[in-house]
Amino acid sequence: EKKKLSLSKDGTAARIRYLENMVQSLQVKLKKAQAQPDTEKVISKDPNDVNNDYASEIDSLAKALADSELKRAQLIDGFQTERVQFITQFTQMNDVLKQFMYAESNQS
Repeated sequence: EKKKLSLSKDGTAARIRYLENMVQSLQVKLKKAQAQPDTEKVISKDPNDVNNDYASEIDSLAKALADSELKRAQLIDGFQTERVQFITQFTQMNDVLKQFMYAESNQS
């Protein structure tokens, strides 16, 4: 379970780094596009089309990251709930076994 959680953390950290790098890259492109009007902007009907594209990509990446983190948190919560249930069951079984062993030792 610890290994799975560790792998999950590593995978999530890698996804976060990848998405953060993508966001940073798009932000750099957006700043460059805003600073230097190029021929595509002049030709296009709306000069903010390129900026809107970058902004929408950044927005979609941010949403994907948020969704990923939400699913990860829900998964970890599920693991924690199961863990608590298993601990409770183990404790109950341990108590029953102790009672049985005590009863057996008293019969002898």
